[in-house]
Amino acid sequence: MKRAIWICLALLTVLPAPAAGLKLAATPPMGWSSWNRFGCNVGEDLIKSMTHAIVSSGMKDAGYQYVVIDDCWQVSRDSSGNILADPKQFPSGIQALVDYVHSKGLKIGIYSDAGIRTCGGRPGSRGHEHQDALMYAAWAVGYLKYDWCNTGTEDARAAYTSVSDALKAPDARSCSAFANGAVTSRGCGRKTLASSGARRATSQIAGIARENTRWTG
Repeated sequence: MKRAIWICLALLTVLPAPAAGLKLAATPPMGWSSWNRFGCNVGEDLIKSMTHAIVSSGMKDAGYQYVVIDDCWQVSRDSSGNILADPKQFPSGIQALVDYVHSKGLKIGIYSDAGIRTCGGRPGSRGHEHQDALMYAAWAVGYLKYDWCNTGTEDARAAYTSVSDALKAPDARSCSAFANGAVTSRGCGRKTLASSGARRATSQIAGIARENTRWTG
C-alpha cells in the first residue's frame, strides 16, 4: 500500500511563507537522533533501547515522536542500485526495526545525503533520489534527514528540489530534514523539513536561516 508522507513546513519565522499547497505543521517534529551522541556507532539494539527510553521516560507523552537513525546505517547498494543497510549493525533489517518502533507508538526517521557519499563516508543519494525515496516509503519511514556532504560543485537548490520532488511523488512521500552546511529549515505535512543543527544556539540558527532564504525563493 502506498504511504503518504506529508510535506508540511514549520519554518522559522524569519523565512517567507511556504508555497501554495504546503501545509504548516502544528509543531516542529520532535524526537531523538543518534548522531550527536553516538556518531557512526549506530545499530538496531541502540535504536530499540532509545525507543524504549522515549516511551518509559514520558517523552512520548510529552510529544516526542521520532526516533531517527542518523548516518552510517547504510553500507552499499545492490546490483539494482537499492540502498542496503549494514547487516552487522542491523541484522534484522530496517523494515523489522521500523515495525518495532511503530509497535511502541513512535515514528522512525532515517538519514541520507545529497552527495555521492554521506558525511560518514557511506553511500549518498546523488543520482538515486527517487529510488531511495521509494525504498523509504516501502519501509514506512516517516522522516528523512538529508545532509550536505561530498557534494562537490552540486547546486543546493537543484539538489534539494530533486529530493523534495521525489518525496512528494504519489508513490513515495516522506518527512525530511535538509541541511546546507549547518541547517536550513524544518517542517512536516505530507512530511517534514527539519534542521540538522539542533545543538546550535538560537541566534546561530536564526542567522543561518536568514542566509538560507535564498533557497526558498
